[in-house]
Amino acid sequence: MRGGPLLSMASLMALMVGLVACTSPEAERTRGGGPGGRYWESQPNRGNARGRSPLLPDTMRDYTRSMHRTFARFWDTEIRPRFDAIAQQNPGWELWLTLLEATLREMGEPAWAAAVPTPQTDRPAGVPLLAGAVVTLDARAAHRWLQRLLGLVRRDSAGGISRTTAAEVRRLDALAFLEAAVSLDEARLLESAKMIGMDAALLGAVAQLAAMPLLQACRRAFEGHASTDWCQGYCPICGAWPAIAELRGLEGVQRLRCARCGADWWTTWLRCLYCGELGHQRLGSLVPEAGGETRKVATCRSCNGYLKTLTTLQASPGYAVALDDVSTIDLDIAALERGCTRPQRPGYALDLHVRDRPSRLHGLFSRRG
Repeated sequence: MRGGPLLSMASLMALMVGLVACTSPEAERTRGGGPGGRYWESQPNRGNARGRSPLLPDTMRDYTRSMHRTFARFWDTEIRPRFDAIAQQNPGWELWLTLLEATLREMGEPAWAAAVPTPQTDRPAGVPLLAGAVVTLDARAAHRWLQRLLGLVRRDSAGGISRTTAAEVRRLDALAFLEAAVSLDEARLLESAKMIGMDAALLGAVAQLAAMPLLQACRRAFEGHASTDWCQGYCPICGAWPAIAELRGLEGVQRLRCARCGADWWTTWLRCLYCGELGHQRLGSLVPEAGGETRKVATCRSCNGYLKTLTTLQASPGYAVALDDVSTIDLDIAALERGCTRPQRPGYALDLHVRDRPSRLHGLFSRRG
């Protein structure tokens, strides 16, 4: 299987469901945004940044302050219809949508908010908020969550996507796995996949989802701590590369969005965020014939990197960026089939540590002893 465990969720899905370089009926339905859909490569980008200011305030409403109430309010009206539409158009994605739904629902569990570390406000420029952080998390909650995700994978018997047994799953150290997942530690994720006999890309997709409840809780707690002049291509909270860029509002201000934690930050126009390429002759885009300029892929001929770009009036809620990523998988397919890719390494190596949170009862007996 092509692709390592650190690709974006949508890129991993595109590879794993066999849509890239494939002529199956499902691929034909999905590729190019629908039957007969095609992409053309635009002329090299030209233009200017239109005087965009990096200090423009972020107008995003964070609907995730109270996740239990949020889901009760928005699931039926906003999230469920999107899931149903994606599932109807792509019947082969049932497992992935089930995993994503479980992840979104898990974000409301209090253990994740309780595990958020104190952000380091005196960090050097270009260092994400979670770099070097020590997270104390209830090991039981971590184990329950990991067993839940891997259990859903194991129950998917269609096509034998995984032959990993329940006993092999229980061998995983949940805290160590979450530490590797949050830090995007490829070597440790590959080691975990080998240990339980699971495909590395499959476990990589699970790892992306496993990290999201903690990372989303961190974003909510860190609101106001992120640097307003952050200009790196990678996420200011978790160090990952963005899943999408939003051209937002009537002025088309470009904002980068992280699918893992939901972060939202400014970026300059006409520059490759991966390699820094500025030459307009080396920068281009892929545009679907049927979708106009509202959905496209920015490309770089210097590093072969790509980034999906969506035009929107307002920001997606942080928890919905992953859904935006998955629902635009046709853009990933168009880019991957033309030799574009996403970096195999994170933008910044966090070196984050996850430790067990001692129970109150344990602390009580420790003091008495």
